[in-house]
Amino acid sequence: MRSFGISERDFKVEQSNGHREKLYRVYHPIKTPKHLVGFIRFTYDVKNLGTLEFVNFKASLQQRHLGIGGTSKANDCSQMGQHGEGLKLSALVNRRHPYNYSFIITSNSFRWTFGWNVDKKLNCRLQRLPKTDLREQKELAAQNDERNLPRECKARAWEDVSIVIGEPRHGRTLTGDKQTSNKIPLKVFLTRTIMTIDIDPPSNVVRTVHGDLILHPNHRNKIYLHSLLLPSGSKSGKPFVYGYNLLNGETGRDRDTVATARTEAEHIAKIWAAALTEEKRLGKEDLISKYAALILGNFHRVADVDCIGGLLSKEIAELAWDFLKKSKTWSNQPPFYYCGSKDSQARRLHHDWICSRHILTDPIGCRNH
Repeated sequence: MRSFGISERDFKVEQSNGHREKLYRVYHPIKTPKHLVGFIRFTYDVKNLGTLEFVNFKASLQQRHLGIGGTSKANDCSQMGQHGEGLKLSALVNRRHPYNYSFIITSNSFRWTFGWNVDKKLNCRLQRLPKTDLREQKELAAQNDERNLPRECKARAWEDVSIVIGEPRHGRTLTGDKQTSNKIPLKVFLTRTIMTIDIDPPSNVVRTVHGDLILHPNHRNKIYLHSLLLPSGSKSGKPFVYGYNLLNGETGRDRDTVATARTEAEHIAKIWAAALTEEKRLGKEDLISKYAALILGNFHRVADVDCIGGLLSKEIAELAWDFLKKSKTWSNQPPFYYCGSKDSQARRLHHDWICSRHILTDPIGCRNH
């Protein structure tokens, strides 16, 4: 994305299925004719066992990235990977039992092969690719570029980064035994594809400048950061009624949740506020009905409105209250509100409306404090 100046919003994946092959291409969103910038390919045999290949065009890895903490994204909140551990952990997980998948990177004309040494420690062996092979490949690539031919789904070792996982190779296992590495089962690969919403984007999504509100039931109780699933859900420990894709934020050390519950709540409140403001401009009330139901029926129970006190703007609070005043959805009665003050600012609902889900059935308990 950085090499081609592609924003996260413009990142689109095109999927195609061939003979024992699943291919996912990413094209530049503006350039014409279509300009390939990277791809993922999974090829498998009659036993549904295969090899996975990731390729980013016009990218590179440096030897320093092998060290823990080595990353070029430490201060880039628009991308995942601020900790500088993901690549190494991925190699470690794939190489050890029960997977025992080979893990090979090609970058800057070097092949990086991860494996276990005699001391049962993970190491990485760097080999420079033969210059004669590279010379022929570069000449052919230069000819294609001069003829303005589109890039094919083939990595260039000198200017791209490719990662190949699951290619059968002979080497040591973590136990020290010598054996051929395993291929990846197709079902394992397909399970991994659902870890991102880029490959199979959900329908019924409300997009805002702060992130996405995902209304489709298949994404209920799921939260994503930069389109990557955070497997442990909400940091609050409560379930989500809807799904969310945050455009900003940081994860904890284990990358399974947003770093703090407060930060998570702030981002989700901004998403709802942006979505409701746009809905108001269009003269609709579908989302405000859903939001009112979250607060009045599920407050303190779901992560969507957890810690909402103090995060809801006066504009959104009044918008919700105006909807409730004319709604008879709740117990077929108009809502009751007692502010306990003559102050014109008392319409704010930061405490009176938000802090009690019993605002309709227990109005006395909803007085200002």
